[in-house]
Amino acid sequence: MIKVENLSYSVKGKNLLHNLDLEIQKGKIHFIIGPNGAGKSTFVHLAAGKLEAGSKNIWYEGKQLSEFSANALAKKRAVLSQFTEIAFPIQVLDVVMLGRYPYFTNNPSKEDRDIVEKCIALLDLESFRERNILSLSGGEKQRVHIARVLAQIWKAEKEEQAVLFLDEPLNSLDIYYQIFVLRLLKRLQEEQNLTIVGVVHDLNLAAQYADDLSIFYEGQVVATGLVDEIFTQEHIQLYFRLEGKLLEFEGKKQLLFS
Repeated sequence: MIKVENLSYSVKGKNLLHNLDLEIQKGKIHFIIGPNGAGKSTFVHLAAGKLEAGSKNIWYEGKQLSEFSANALAKKRAVLSQFTEIAFPIQVLDVVMLGRYPYFTNNPSKEDRDIVEKCIALLDLESFRERNILSLSGGEKQRVHIARVLAQIWKAEKEEQAVLFLDEPLNSLDIYYQIFVLRLLKRLQEEQNLTIVGVVHDLNLAAQYADDLSIFYEGQVVATGLVDEIFTQEHIQLYFRLEGKLLEFEGKKQLLFS
């Protein structure tokens, strides 16, 4: 479980998060939703330890985030930031291998290479493995970076708990690959007992693929719970300024806006 207590964060006098409390259950897909400027991305980077402030307010399975060494943390969790740009020529294979750097000193092992190849295949990137990443489209680059973070926290045993933080992972992906990636994450969550914490803007996709959700609003968690508990007409109107209701069609949740 990820536990956050009394987490606050400000930049140049502007409060981005205020006394935030949140618990995220182990082995679940937890999506964070809310309007722009609500503090979602800031929370992800704090909870992942990418920002040092607040590390004493965050626990992974009862262990304070500040107690992890940099290398131990790199093996425990991976982070896909909203904006990830590589400005120099490098092969796709080598970008994905960056995810394995916490596991070797000089040269990758056969296990490292096998994991990288597996992640390349899972993201439908076999034909790109030797391509220069600068030659790829935005959506193709996004899939490469998803493969990279998966390689970083790839676990052979289900008992080895890992956390995947995703800040708008569907950026630049067309609708086919949005569904492709979400289905893949759902499958890996079940096979590897992953805990996935993601920021998404598509409320319908959040409703279909999340185990539970949190609404962030003005730097605070204003609601957290199951899909039916979060997507009430009151919440939709109050926090998203829309009229809408949650429906179920052929076993899938869907929001209808009016």
